[in-house]
Amino acid sequence: DHADHADHADHADHADHADHADHADETVDEHAHDHHGEDLHLWLDPIEGLAFADALKDRLSLVYPQHAETFAANYARFEQNLRGLDAELRQQFIPVKSQGFYVFHDAWGHFVEHYGLKQLGYFTVDTNRKPGARHLTEIRQQLEEQKAVCVFSEPQFKSSIVQAVTSGLPVNQGAIDPLATTTDVRENGYASYLSSVAETMMACLSVR
Repeated sequence: DHADHADHADHADHADHADHADHADETVDEHAHDHHGEDLHLWLDPIEGLAFADALKDRLSLVYPQHAETFAANYARFEQNLRGLDAELRQQFIPVKSQGFYVFHDAWGHFVEHYGLKQLGYFTVDTNRKPGARHLTEIRQQLEEQKAVCVFSEPQFKSSIVQAVTSGLPVNQGAIDPLATTTDVRENGYASYLSSVAETMMACLSVR
């Protein structure tokens, strides 16, 4: 049933983003993409998520014009739910904005910038390459010097590196997945995913 596709806009092909950047909400200007270099995890910014969904709605409406009204209604519901969640998350993150943290790899720049969080660094840029011993030693020193509150690993990779670096340090640990691999394709799946990430981050950053 093609009418359901607009509800699953979070799974839109990321390669199409350049084609529909003009669909982005005006507030996307506050998320300057050139600040992230090679960080292509655009869907971690809910405003970008809306841009994907809007573009998908328009494209599906061209291919299946008989369902255009349904796509438009689905998108409107998707947008309302996502903007409501976004407003809630902005408020919930306020108490932990000053809490520094590290992530496993450089994937969270758009999410961090959108919510004004204090990411201190990351273990690696390329997940296909393990960080070297020298780099890990530097990270451990930075965790101590900058008084990091939490280190986030990712479920796709063994957490042994994180465990080794944080051993003996008063640093909390959490796991967040930039690829949403365990999120079901369903209505509000994207919003549920963002909510889950936020919940994990806030729990880790709130405990000292």
